[in-house]
Amino acid sequence: MSAQAATAGPGAGSLDVWKTALSEAASVLARFLKDRRQLERCVAFTDLVAATIAAGGRVLTCGNGGSHCDALHFAEECTGRYREARPPLGALALGEAAHVTCVANEYGFDYVFSRQVEALGRPGDLLIVFSTSGRSRNIVLAMETARRNGLRTVALLGVDGGVLEDEADLTIAVPARTADRVQEMHLKIVHAVIEAVERRLFPDEDAGRARHDTALPPGDRHRRCDARHSLPTAGARSSAARSSPSGWEEEPGRPRWPS
Repeated sequence: MSAQAATAGPGAGSLDVWKTALSEAASVLARFLKDRRQLERCVAFTDLVAATIAAGGRVLTCGNGGSHCDALHFAEECTGRYREARPPLGALALGEAAHVTCVANEYGFDYVFSRQVEALGRPGDLLIVFSTSGRSRNIVLAMETARRNGLRTVALLGVDGGVLEDEADLTIAVPARTADRVQEMHLKIVHAVIEAVERRLFPDEDAGRARHDTALPPGDRHRRCDARHSLPTAGARSSAARSSPSGWEEEPGRPRWPS
């Protein structure tokens, strides 16, 4: 070890790493906030998730590695809880270990998600994929299977979108070129869309009481939530599916999104 390194101490240089990482993350967020096209797509994302759930459909999610964690995170925020007490929302992250090892062994890793989409997906459901490159073969095959089986599709991607840019009904691209920065922004998008969907499906007249309930024991919060809230009725579901603050329109086979 050089004398200069020894006198600098074990923490030398680490502060620069922290500053650089946080500055890069802030820069990506700032660029995203200035991109009106991407923000309009985020609103369309809210519309699609809310309309799917209101119509009785469910959301499937998938990704690889860190993006698989994002897919899991989205699903648990739906079936569990984000900020306010409310009924669980139907969502499932694909990629259960026994299924993955079975399909990878019998058919190959390319098919670990598409087989589950084919087995579980129904027309009117929604598939959300997370991919920093937009090129993962198993994600591309899942997307193709979803479209073939009547599911609508959303892709959260990196800067250039890859192959998936042209495959999904709706894409949201993060202006970053490294996987870590892309995934950080994907997580912010996950949290924002869950909050927006909750506000859409569970109107604000109960928001004050829901916040008050956070002081109650979990069991009491759940019972109070079930007594106050329910998912929209069939008539309300139809209305929710037709309404679209972002301007997207449903048409036979495929919706149209803001371009």
